Amino acid sequence: MSSNGNRSNIMFILSDNQGPWALAGPAGQAERYRSGEQKDPSFLSSLLLSQEAPVNMREEALRLLAEYVQSVDMEKAENRDPIIALGLTARDKNETLALPAREVLARIQFKDNINLVKNQSTLFDFIINPGNAVYKGDGVASSRKPLKNDEHPEKWWEHRKECGPGSMPADRFLVLDSIRGPMTETEFNGLKMHYLEYATPTINLRNYHFRRHYVPFMGEWLYFRVKDDEKIQILNKMIDMGGSVLAHRNDHFGRFMTQYGDITPSWPHYMNMIIDSKNGYGLALVTAISDFAYTCWASVPAKIILKDPALWDKQYQGRSYKDIADDFLEESLITINYFIGKYLDKSKMMYAQPDGFYPIENQNMIASNRIFPVLVSTLPLIEIFEELNIHTDTKELLDKANAAIINEFWNYATEYEVNGKTVYDYPARLDLGGHSTDTGHASFDARCLQLLYRSGRYDITGRQMEIYANTLADVVCLGNGNFTHRFNGTGLLENFTYICGIEGFIFLAEFRPELYKLIVEHAWKNICSEGRDPDSRIVWEILKLKEISDVPEGMVRVPKGTAATARGWIRLDYPVYVGKHEVTFSEYDRYCEETGAVKPEDNGWGRGDRPVIHITWVQAVEYANWLSRREGLAEAYKKEQGAAGGYKLKESPENLEGYRLLTSMEWDYVAGRGAGSRASAYPDYNHLDDAAWYRNNSGGQTRPVEQLTPNRLGVFDMVGNVSEWVNDTDGYGCFYYHGSSWYQSACVSQISFRNVKTPSVSQNSIGFRLARTRISN
Repeated sequence: MSSNGNRSNIMFILSDNQGPWALAGPAGQAERYRSGEQKDPSFLSSLLLSQEAPVNMREEALRLLAEYVQSVDMEKAENRDPIIALGLTARDKNETLALPAREVLARIQFKDNINLVKNQSTLFDFIINPGNAVYKGDGVASSRKPLKNDEHPEKWWEHRKECGPGSMPADRFLVLDSIRGPMTETEFNGLKMHYLEYATPTINLRNYHFRRHYVPFMGEWLYFRVKDDEKIQILNKMIDMGGSVLAHRNDHFGRFMTQYGDITPSWPHYMNMIIDSKNGYGLALVTAISDFAYTCWASVPAKIILKDPALWDKQYQGRSYKDIADDFLEESLITINYFIGKYLDKSKMMYAQPDGFYPIENQNMIASNRIFPVLVSTLPLIEIFEELNIHTDTKELLDKANAAIINEFWNYATEYEVNGKTVYDYPARLDLGGHSTDTGHASFDARCLQLLYRSGRYDITGRQMEIYANTLADVVCLGNGNFTHRFNGTGLLENFTYICGIEGFIFLAEFRPELYKLIVEHAWKNICSEGRDPDSRIVWEILKLKEISDVPEGMVRVPKGTAATARGWIRLDYPVYVGKHEVTFSEYDRYCEETGAVKPEDNGWGRGDRPVIHITWVQAVEYANWLSRREGLAEAYKKEQGAAGGYKLKESPENLEGYRLLTSMEWDYVAGRGAGSRASAYPDYNHLDDAAWYRNNSGGQTRPVEQLTPNRLGVFDMVGNVSEWVNDTDGYGCFYYHGSSWYQSACVSQISFRNVKTPSVSQNSIGFRLARTRISN
């Protein structure tokens, strides 16, 4: 079988025969092998499958079989034993045998029609999809004891220890101390070890690519949370997996894909096959645009390296990290440029499939899970291009196309009311009569929407996510672990477990907390009762939700990412917790009463929930340190002679636990992320009265906080009411304050406004807002 791109036609007929390997014992096989008497395909197949034969002999048999199947015309060959033996070996627990067997199978060009005998369907599944061997341990999963009805799913970890390791070797590290409460160190370390032991992808099959394209993002999440001396382990693992994925891309070994008409730089997740449905089995040939979606395996580690020059000259496996990242970036561009030429209609800025399967633009397709993985995988590339100011044309093209397809998705989403809540419905395919999308695929949509929403690039709002959450809570979830088949509440979905992507919905509990019980508890009960081990997707989603749910009272968690600001696109590499409102008189007065500090004047406007005024930068810092001490947190500021204002942050903002002021960049990021596309002028003039207290509506004074519309993040008064001190100076001893105030005109009431004052100055238009970074569990 050649791998030069010429497509071979192979017919498999799998019989009830157990194969010639059943006729001789391993001792006899070994002796005949040593003597050289027998090396025909059937004999080699028998030797390869013998569990009692020495491993080195089995390895040699595998090597010879690989040479055999690549040297003969298998369509005319009567002996199919080698293929069956390779398929069974692909599920062998010995990776030194299983991995090469999968390699060989990955290079075989299958014929589009395969006769399948019913009782061989399981064997056939391992032949066309040997990657399943990674996930389905032979006889292990079925040995698990089902939970009794009165056992709580939080006890699954004890249940796992009783039943032994499960389907994926790395799964044995996964831990959940509970499904509620803050993320524990044990849970985090379990996910970290799971990732470090994760099986490196070796073949271009659906499990590692279509279903598992979240893995690079999980690695990135871990990278920015592990200790500094552990970061390199995570990065090296990302490089190993990314390099392996690239090595098995179609054009690296010449796989010809009929749906594209050539050898493509893509990762097909179906083996370009159709099973003859007359025998009762069917596997649709899916011409999936998402074949091109997996650049994230390479682009995510490339992004991490290229953003950190301190890594560039360090070595891994004899190469500098910079060289590795450059190669990954180049390989990603090969894929994405091919994809752009093949699928992007530049006149409409829409992705489309030229062969007619799921076309876009009012033909038959609704932009959803078939397209969203592409958008998600372009995000790391877009961020690299933006950060390094390279490939700007490609970056703009991808950004515009992503925005267009996301807008198309929302255009087809119909809003209606259920139980007083706004919900969505959207069709899967227009050529099916506009039927509502099915719940399983909606979960894939949700998985991708989460990443797109958190990127902050495409004006996906918290309100849209809340409506999506409402749909799940008030339409799809029927209670008692039951879900509707379609997103509009029709039909009944049976056996809805993580296999259907239930983890895609978990993050929506951020917007509707009751979803956590409806989804997570049901997921664990299903997984345990069906004898499965927890899946890292579910564990990761739960840990992420635990992390963001542990938000200090009165604050909002602003995720890391990129944002359009009044001073250009900026990136924040860590999440920041920011006060929903500016510090009020009532809050500051309590500080004065406890410390004996003098209460500031209120201009006769009133105290209480109005933002505190007449506060210097120094007083704001001293209040922050006091509040940190009061709550048992490490102070963020230290006194330092010669420093502007006499105080200085103890270390980098991302490492601080205590309360502090925002940095100038953080303030811009929070304002820009909250404003979306209107970052240069938010609120816009047509809606200024809804979101800001300024000259025309303030009545010439400050107003109580949280009275007007917050920004997209839930933060109030980023424009208007009072300006806010930040940590940065102008280099001449003056500190910046951001945001306009109650007395300024409409043309000044923008997030772009900032000015400077000396740290000892106070006035009736300047207050402050608190922030935190590290939240201890």
